[in-house]
Amino acid sequence: MAYKYNSSLFLGETLGGKPSPVFFDPHTCILNNRPPTTVITGGPGSGKTYMLLNLVAQSAILGKACVFLDPKGDALGLQALSKDLGNLKFWNLAGRGQKGILDPFQMPIDHESQRLELIINTVEMFVGNITEDQRTRLGAIVEDVMREQVPSLLRVVEVMIMHRERDVRNLGNRLSLISKMKFANLCFAPGRKGFKPLSLDSGVTIVTMPGLKLTVDSKDGMSGEERISATIFFLLTSMINGMLYSSDVSMRKILVIDEAWAIAGNSAGSKVIKAVAKLGRSKNMAVILASQNQSDLMGEDIDTTISTRFAFATDYKEAANITKSMRLPTGQGFEQILTSLSPGECLMEESTSDDGRSRYSTMKAVVISPRWDEAFRTNPEDVRAREKKRRKQAAAKKNPT
Repeated sequence: MAYKYNSSLFLGETLGGKPSPVFFDPHTCILNNRPPTTVITGGPGSGKTYMLLNLVAQSAILGKACVFLDPKGDALGLQALSKDLGNLKFWNLAGRGQKGILDPFQMPIDHESQRLELIINTVEMFVGNITEDQRTRLGAIVEDVMREQVPSLLRVVEVMIMHRERDVRNLGNRLSLISKMKFANLCFAPGRKGFKPLSLDSGVTIVTMPGLKLTVDSKDGMSGEERISATIFFLLTSMINGMLYSSDVSMRKILVIDEAWAIAGNSAGSKVIKAVAKLGRSKNMAVILASQNQSDLMGEDIDTTISTRFAFATDYKEAANITKSMRLPTGQGFEQILTSLSPGECLMEESTSDDGRSRYSTMKAVVISPRWDEAFRTNPEDVRAREKKRRKQAAAKKNPT
């Protein structure tokens, strides 16, 4: 069967020989019943974020609804393109009025069994591993709280602290301490009536998380602050997954997760990404994951959801991982190609069939508009120059000569 194409985005030109234009659309894989995930990897300054922002901006112009989880604030440069992109919204999790916004009791989930699993996973991510006995007791408490008029995760903690069994009380006290830490009130707050989740309508919604300290599982474990950050990332993705059930299938949607290792680095998070990708194919939503290292996204839960990869410059160890993931022969020079790429250059793989056939190309990212090129540059020097220019323009408008 011939591979189908729909609207495509101009991303750049091929390298080697006479340059040819490179077009790509994250929804082409869905049109061909392929896994809906695109992965972009590369080290700092390689061009990874530049490509990511270009994909988001062009998708918005084509009328797609884009939700961008942006923990580092790299997408703030898109403000300069607000007239081009139309409906551009910023959701600052550190802003006012966000208490309880990520309470799993408030997530748009149809099946209560799924809500129960989400809440238990949330508690376990906050505190680390819990015993089977604690899990059983916690499940019973959560089911009781779910029957209340305005349930909340904070209410679960209150019940646990008053429980007759010491293990449950201890777990409740640990959660109580966590609930008082920075950003924890996003999840721990009194129940809210008339809760309205994030809308997946047209335009670009950028979710910013200034101050979150991201990490992955390690032998040394995570601090309480790091656990909160990982759990918030997990709940944000879970929220969007739940919203897909009621979304308009005809509306093309894109979920973009920058620093995706922060959620993919734990089992619960990688399963959520797999669930989003699985549902995304039927709900017309593409997924774009960006991370510095391919190894962060090599778990089976995630790998089977990927159709397209853009690999920017990296070190030799990561180049070997990428070569393997792209099903290229090892030791044949592909590792050297990946380590020698200049900023803005990448190796692209697009899987076109279930039998392992793919198309490959080395390419250079190109943006025709100088304004867009400036907005997509995120290194500190470019950001400072852009901000200086913005202040100068604002002063000129305020005090015209």
